[in-house]
Amino acid sequence: MRLVITGFKGGIGRTSTTLNLAARIAERRSVLVNDQDPQCGALAWAALSDQTPFAVARASSPGLFDVEIVDMPPSMPIKEQMPDADLYLVVTTLDAASYTVFLRTVALLTEQGKPYLVVANRYRPARGEQKRRLAEEPLLAQAIVIRDRAILSSYYERGTTIFALEGKRAQAAQAEFIALSNAIESMLKALKRAAQRQAKKASSLRKQRVSRHTQKKLTPSGRQA
Repeated sequence: MRLVITGFKGGIGRTSTTLNLAARIAERRSVLVNDQDPQCGALAWAALSDQTPFAVARASSPGLFDVEIVDMPPSMPIKEQMPDADLYLVVTTLDAASYTVFLRTVALLTEQGKPYLVVANRYRPARGEQKRRLAEEPLLAQAIVIRDRAILSSYYERGTTIFALEGKRAQAAQAEFIALSNAIESMLKALKRAAQRQAKKASSLRKQRVSRHTQKKLTPSGRQA
């Protein structure tokens, strides 16, 4: 499985989302974080720790891990070509500037027919603009919400993730990333079922065409079937 964490703007929390999501998934599966951000935030984080719950590198390792999570740069990809993935996670904060860039990100994915899941990051319900946008914008209706929490700015310098921390505040943050992981699994299952239905439909259409072609060949010349 390959997940791409994207969002064409800096400072929206792609790397934080990548690391904590990877930690959750790594509880059950082997994970590689592929750090494609020029700032190398995931690699810098790994250097702070003696041992990480998942691998971090600057390249893919096909076949060696159950899950690869790609942390993308904060910019539009060259020639607007997104890397292949099973699912794209579009991270955005809910301020006006970030949301404008988010709309461009979603437009590109939609144009290319790529499945995506929205992560509304660093949400502050006390801010009226953010609360209104989350409630009213159709693209955010199914978004997974990660609240702005102090604990999400303290784990990094320790070279750990929120899943290594204890206490009620850590548990509240963990619950949101568990919800994100569960949403990813549900969406991937739904995409798989849709692909199976499409394949079944295509197979049925092929059989019908073969059947009509066979009947036409078996029909005597000049005689109506």
